[in-house]
Amino acid sequence: MYTFWKGFLSSMLGMLVVSILSMVIFFWVLFSGLDSMFESKPYKVKKNTVLHIQLENGLTDKTNGPDFGFGGMSDMGVGLIDLIDGLDQAKEDDKIEGVFLDLTDVNTGLASIQELRAALEDFKSSGKWIVAYGQGEYFSEKALYLASVANEVYLFPTLVMEWNGIGVERMFYKETLDKLGVKIQIIRGSNNDFKSAVEPFFLTEMSDSARHQTQVLVDNMWANMVANVSTARDIPADSLNKYAEKMTIRTAHDAADLGFVDGLKYPDEVYGIIMSKVGVDELEDVHFLDVNKYVFETLIKEDDEKEKKGDRIAVIMAEGGVNTGKGKEVHSTTIAKHIRDARLDDDVKGILLRVNSPGGSALASDIIWREVILTKKVKPVYVSMGDVAASGGYYISCAADKIYASEGTITGSIGVFGMIPYTGDMMKDKLGVTSDFVTTHPHSVLSLNKKLSEEEFGIVQEEVDRIYDEFLTRVDDGREKLSKEEVNRIGRGRVWSGTDALRIGLVDELGTYQKARKDLLAKLELDDDAVEYFPKRKYPPLLKLKEMFSAFGGGDEDEDDEEQIQTKSWENSAIYKAYAILIQDIQSLDLTPGVKAQLPYTIQIR
Repeated sequence: MYTFWKGFLSSMLGMLVVSILSMVIFFWVLFSGLDSMFESKPYKVKKNTVLHIQLENGLTDKTNGPDFGFGGMSDMGVGLIDLIDGLDQAKEDDKIEGVFLDLTDVNTGLASIQELRAALEDFKSSGKWIVAYGQGEYFSEKALYLASVANEVYLFPTLVMEWNGIGVERMFYKETLDKLGVKIQIIRGSNNDFKSAVEPFFLTEMSDSARHQTQVLVDNMWANMVANVSTARDIPADSLNKYAEKMTIRTAHDAADLGFVDGLKYPDEVYGIIMSKVGVDELEDVHFLDVNKYVFETLIKEDDEKEKKGDRIAVIMAEGGVNTGKGKEVHSTTIAKHIRDARLDDDVKGILLRVNSPGGSALASDIIWREVILTKKVKPVYVSMGDVAASGGYYISCAADKIYASEGTITGSIGVFGMIPYTGDMMKDKLGVTSDFVTTHPHSVLSLNKKLSEEEFGIVQEEVDRIYDEFLTRVDDGREKLSKEEVNRIGRGRVWSGTDALRIGLVDELGTYQKARKDLLAKLELDDDAVEYFPKRKYPPLLKLKEMFSAFGGGDEDEDDEEQIQTKSWENSAIYKAYAILIQDIQSLDLTPGVKAQLPYTIQIR
């Protein structure tokens, strides 16, 4: 009986694997054939088009194409870098009249907002207009900060408004761990008192060092925000601070009365304003073009279909935690290969490394740093920092020829720490589990159920201090104006705003990605479009598939752009459902093990 069922189950599993592989091959051949049969038509922007920007899904540096998930096909999400390039193109597109900035909340970092504001300011410089509209449950400071770049700003009449400053909340777990009987053995660099990531595990509130650096950081961020809003809305900075202190702005009516916005409007009234700007009498004569579609069809698709040739720069995206191996975040093997490939390509004359990372693995950081060092010997390497380029994120940046940051960038955090939990008491007192050890040497067993001895703790401390000293040396070598002693003074794990980082020499210039890119191109005397992205911009296969099936006659070429991006009929098709099942089956077979390195806490500024 056992032998029969064992053979039966083995046969069934084999049939399942063969079936899935057969389906993969079938669809691959089918899609490849269709791709060769139907040439994609160039996308055409219609007359009287208004670019529609919504940021409800947040904003990352990288673009995310539509993909399958448990709930169906996910939304397209254009990343900040591609969005900036799209706005740069749109300002020269004579069929695009203006931008409709349609905001609920803005779920992204302050530096990203500053970069997007700069790109929108540049868009306005062409003589085109921006109308911003706030709707939803409430309108935050960050949303208002972004909206203030517009020529006209309107709010939904019953909107709840927020203008009360920037606050940071941190949670501490020491007492919880005490109740569980878990002890966290903390090892920081010997003078890394500002390296506060570990404080929640052994303190119940912020240390004086952590409180000081956080206060300076948020004060700088708030000052930059107030200065820009003051200029954009012609409201004195003192008044803006007074309103925040007394929570004067609570409703949309308060915002309108005090000049934060130009008026309170319902959506149909805002559409009427846009109609008048476009110069039409009917709303259907205005073509609202989703910025995601615009970027995918006019930038990413073109990049995907043509091979970059001739002299150019390489833009390498390093976003996420720093880890070893291959992956989509700042994985050492992947990023190092991009840098190495760009270095060995004689047509690539320089590299712009875009860093948006809170750090992670010291080993992975050093691997990437080494590739930067090798590359700058033969061609210039610039760095553009995003929302955060701290710890390992700064490690991989410090060797660059020139570093750019926004005022709101969080950088620095030159420091090292380690955490080793001790769970022996918890296992014994809570679960009745004890441990015993047999060893050949005094330190043969390093276990979570065995406290570090004084000697072992000292050994780990020495290793942490060694890595910190190496970090200081890397920064000293890369930042020619700073001595190692000066790096240590501004290091110690402390984070800095972009504004302060410029003052103390950690960065060379305050500027956006767009400025860093243009400066590098100008230095190399290259055209503005002489840019290649790593990883390469890819037109999503699902959009290609949809486009191919539209060639059978299912798509209406005269269909409004806003309707074209809807996917309901597409999702109901039989081939979509079959493909979705296939993808889910393949995903369920992914048994690859792995450990992800993440920061032990997240700071939310609100």
